Amino acid sequence: MSCLTTEKSDFEFSIIHYIFGRKFFLYTTLIKKLNGYFYEILYWATALTEILFFLMVCINVFTRYILKSPFIASIELSRIFFVWSCFLAAAITYYKKGHIVISFIYDKLSDKLKIFLSITISLLSILFFALIFIWSSEVVVLI
Repeated sequence: MSCLTTEKSDFEFSIIHYIFGRKFFLYTTLIKKLNGYFYEILYWATALTEILFFLMVCINVFTRYILKSPFIASIELSRIFFVWSCFLAAAITYYKKGHIVISFIYDKLSDKLKIFLSITISLLSILFFALIFIWSSEVVVLI
């Protein structure tokens, strides 16, 4: 396993394994492996977009101030690479559950309530992201 994968606990899969049994456990193991591969691809894509952003800014500075002839698309490309870098890094942070959290109430809850709350938050996040996707696709069609 690569050093880039995260050490996530099996807390989410343990309750499902208890309910559905061994066959479902094999599927979750496959999903974990695929998830690890996807994380590595996401990590390297984020690194690539950050490097490309940095290079585009450097090229822009070099061509503008040294050659006195700016590279036409460097501003737009650097903006695109920056936005992609931010979104990919946010996806990595979401995967690692690294966003800022106020957990003093959550830590005092029982295990069953923690599971229910985790599932509820995940479903609300999926709903939120689906709505954003739908609304943004309508805007893209209008343009």
